[in-house]
Amino acid sequence: IDVYPNPTTGLLNISFGNAETGGYSVEIYDALGRLVSSENVSASGNHSMDISAYPEGLYIVRISTHAFVANKKIMLTK
Repeated sequence: IDVYPNPTTGLLNISFGNAETGGYSVEIYDALGRLVSSENVSASGNHSMDISAYPEGLYIVRISTHAFVANKKIMLTK
């Protein structure tokens, strides 16, 4: 699973590649650990999220299924 571009100015792309098929939970947390966004998506290759409305800073993207959890750090710049 790849999350790009990093740093981003707002549009965040998530590539599931050859990951297992099925539903994914995508959550975004700010640097203080507060949940700022949550979406359920199907693994259809790629998924985009617009986070341009959030303040600049460090965010954690948490991607999870019943089989695994992946955390990716991203930097939002304006």
